[in-house]
Amino acid sequence: MSTTLTYGLKRPTTGDTASTVFPEMEDNITQIDGHTHNGVNSAPLTPASSPVSTQTIASGSWGAAVGDGEYRQTITISGSLNFDNINITFKNSSGHQVFLECEKVSTTQYYVYINDNTQTITAVYSS
Repeated sequence: MSTTLTYGLKRPTTGDTASTVFPEMEDNITQIDGHTHNGVNSAPLTPASSPVSTQTIASGSWGAAVGDGEYRQTITISGSLNFDNINITFKNSSGHQVFLECEKVSTTQYYVYINDNTQTITAVYSS
């Protein structure tokens, strides 16, 4: 007689026969394949489970003003990240979040706009 675990998977018990073990193993594989980390069919994911990467946007790379004191840089996203699959936030050199506009150029590039071209910014990418 197997033991049903927290999220419904079944652990065989010593002495279980193949007629019990194999159907339960098939059920376990099906459940693992379709799990969603929703807290019902598997453990929920925490914010710490989502990796982040960062990229420096250098102050010396802001282009000429694009209008009304606004400056722009074209950023090529580091690594194999895709603009459509990430969230981008920005932090200033003090580590405070700043709310900058960004505009998609392609899946690997975007424009970022700022009104102070002396600032070095850190882009924080998460999914």
